[in-house]
Amino acid sequence: MKIGKIVMVIAIISIVTIVLSLTLDFGEADAEIKVPATELATEYLNNEDSANQKYLGKIIEVSGEVQSFEEGENPSVVLGSGSDLVRCIFKDNSTSFKVGQKVTISGNCSGYLLEVVLEDCKQIKE
Repeated sequence: MKIGKIVMVIAIISIVTIVLSLTLDFGEADAEIKVPATELATEYLNNEDSANQKYLGKIIEVSGEVQSFEEGENPSVVLGSGSDLVRCIFKDNSTSFKVGQKVTISGNCSGYLLEVVLEDCKQIKE
């Protein structure tokens, strides 16, 4: 009888954990770090290992000027200037940006690959 109750409690906890992990949306969570896009990119260019320790897997809020915008299933916007670039990838295509527009975006930092990459992004309304 006690074993049955313990198994039931473990099953309920497991189901709740799975449901919460599937519905977690990094773009809705509060940013752990707020930084200009160019500064974030510069940190990665100067020392990728150090920047990964500081930013990787964390929700980052970046602000900067739109350099390019790509539409599609997972649209993305590139912020920054010169070689100091951050690519913000969105889950849905309900966003639209204009080159030169100043924006603030939050997303989960997944590291550096030709540019810093933030995933599951959301535009922060100012």
